[in-house]
Amino acid sequence: MILFQFVQEIDSSVEKRVEELKREVKKMMRHANEPLQKMTLVDAIQRLALGYDFEQEIDVALKQINDNACTDDDLHAFALRFRLLRQWGYNTPSDGFKKFTNEHDKFNESLSSDARGLLSLYEAAHLGLPGEDILDEAIVFTMHHLPLIKNNNKVSVSLAMDIERALHMPLRKGLERLQARQCISIYEKDEQQNDVLLELAKLDYNRVQRLLQKELKNISVNYLKKSVHFFFSLFFFHFFNLFFDIEKLNKNDFGDMQTQIKDASRLYLQEAKWGAERYAPTFEEHLSVTVQSSGYPMLHCATLVGLEDINLTKEVYDWVITVPKLLHFTALHSRLMDDIADVEQDKVVAKSYLKG
Repeated sequence: MILFQFVQEIDSSVEKRVEELKREVKKMMRHANEPLQKMTLVDAIQRLALGYDFEQEIDVALKQINDNACTDDDLHAFALRFRLLRQWGYNTPSDGFKKFTNEHDKFNESLSSDARGLLSLYEAAHLGLPGEDILDEAIVFTMHHLPLIKNNNKVSVSLAMDIERALHMPLRKGLERLQARQCISIYEKDEQQNDVLLELAKLDYNRVQRLLQKELKNISVNYLKKSVHFFFSLFFFHFFNLFFDIEKLNKNDFGDMQTQIKDASRLYLQEAKWGAERYAPTFEEHLSVTVQSSGYPMLHCATLVGLEDINLTKEVYDWVITVPKLLHFTALHSRLMDDIADVEQDKVVAKSYLKG
């Protein structure tokens, strides 16, 4: 009882400090006058997985930045502005990057020594859309120079770590919460770190981790004693209801979601058998099942069934249910990205337990 009360007092103290730090961050956001100062704050907040606490402040800051034309010739500032605005939903044109290219539409080699600028350009380029050739060129250019810069020992420790992180997993392709631990470690070594943000990020990360561990414990104690049959029954009850509702919206004379559900169910059952038998499938066996059980092939079918404003034919639907290469590789990419995220999260959890 005494230990429980002590833990409650610690949690209460942490929450109080978190609220104090949040107020300080909001004050900093209001008093940031220079565009680069605002963008640097927004970027740090988002990298440290604190964005959900400051959505209104970020929205105001980015609106102000978007409303003012960018005349900056600094690559880092220009690329940072582009990335922050585009990922927030602004239709920021990529043509502005032409100012950094030569007459052959290649990026100027003089930029090859601008480590911070190249990293920002690399991150920005991953928000490119089909047909934006200049951003495709940006990825090629930066992927050539960034490894060289990282290995020449002429950049700060934090910047070298950030380059390594980006080459492994750009911000655009990662999950904010999963990348937070690594980004905190990098930010901690940044000579220009904001102490308030750093403290808040650490407290928030540990707080969320404790919450997840507590939820996992509750699930383990209260529910895992129930049978696998119960979980599957509950899951498929809601699963079937969902897709029956989708079929009600079907405007065509074809499109059988029940068949898709049955196929998916067989795959889920196979995964359950592997788990029950503690069987570790080979990589090939894993992909033969989990690419399909990822849900993407079934989701493509469900999407077509519910669409009203397109001229969908049975031939198109029949083509989709064969899972052609285009859809297969989309599902494969998603499956592998999810597996990579799981591995990275397992490493974080393992380290946290080892540290006590």
